[in-house]
Amino acid sequence: MRVLVGFGLLALAACAEVAIETSKAPILVTGSSSPIEPQCIKDSEFAIGGVPIGASEQDVIDVLGAPDMRQTGQSLMLDYVDLRLTYPGLDILVFQDRVVDITVKDPRLTTPSGLRLGMTEAELFDVFGAAARPNPRWSTSEKTVYDIYFCNGGELFDLGSSFHIEVGPDGTVNKLRIGSDTP
Repeated sequence: MRVLVGFGLLALAACAEVAIETSKAPILVTGSSSPIEPQCIKDSEFAIGGVPIGASEQDVIDVLGAPDMRQTGQSLMLDYVDLRLTYPGLDILVFQDRVVDITVKDPRLTTPSGLRLGMTEAELFDVFGAAARPNPRWSTSEKTVYDIYFCNGGELFDLGSSFHIEVGPDGTVNKLRIGSDTP
């Protein structure tokens, strides 16, 4: 399935449309169903808008073009980040020249399997199945936060990344982030 993604005023190929392939390959890695060792998602799924976790700054620019804003240094006020790249609908944090966090603000930006803002909770389960587990630490009566983990031992294990997906009271995904343990 091909999804066309328009990027408005982004200097990304002068407002051209970018085709992003969505994967039909199975992304769930079957493992124990115990809460201690949840089922996990293949490393290749940890990408949004064609930018994977672990990519270099140059890789990001090669895919998305020059960012609207590039912040470095103490203005970031984050210990684990050297660089913030901001694009319309996308915020990317980099540490030691590796993407460590991606936050999505545009429903046209998807993961390889099609996870996006605005999809229903049922669609979320269609994509991730048993790997989508509510996190009681961050969930409230107004939202359910799901954490979906990479597989231990994979390349992303060292980066400590997982999906953080927030479903609002309307039953749709209203926050989508790949990053560290806090939403």
